[in-house]
Amino acid sequence: MRRAGLEKAACFISVFLLVLEIILAGCAPLLPQEIITAEDSIAAGKPLKSTASLDIPIDHPDIAARKKLILIMNSIITEEYSTAETNAALMAIRNDPDVSRDLKIEAGYIISMVDIIDSRNKDIDSLQNKNTKCLNEKSEVVNALKEADWLLKQKEELIMILVGEKQELKFKLQKLEEIYTKSERRRGLRK
Repeated sequence: MRRAGLEKAACFISVFLLVLEIILAGCAPLLPQEIITAEDSIAAGKPLKSTASLDIPIDHPDIAARKKLILIMNSIITEEYSTAETNAALMAIRNDPDVSRDLKIEAGYIISMVDIIDSRNKDIDSLQNKNTKCLNEKSEVVNALKEADWLLKQKEELIMILVGEKQELKFKLQKLEEIYTKSERRRGLRK
């Protein structure tokens, strides 16, 4: 009988130590391998190849929250997320009383990150709009410069034509003066 009592005590101590180890280690030993693999991939900055591997039955709120965080981070990495939906899902994790404090803090960090990313995306959109506007103004200025160059060339061509006509008229005037002078001399001789 004494041996049976010792066996029961040893069994109780073993179960107690197992429960204590699980409590101290958190849920990590209970996590499905699919969740661990997905977390490792997301932590490396690589998007998931398929979210179908995460379609496993989950009964613990911490594991469900980790799955949500994995899916949210995957959507952020692949840039296929909606800020409103993402923030709503993360706020649900933060407000869930059954979720551990660490996961709530992680959800808060991700909310901050999503807000910063959204702000940066708005800044980038604004800069792209300004860039487009500047490119349009540049093309207008380039077209105006091309037109000004064409007008300048036309002006130079007209000046050359007018200079040529002026020289031709000057030459004709000199000839006419010479003819007039010669005719005056002839008239002077005749008189």
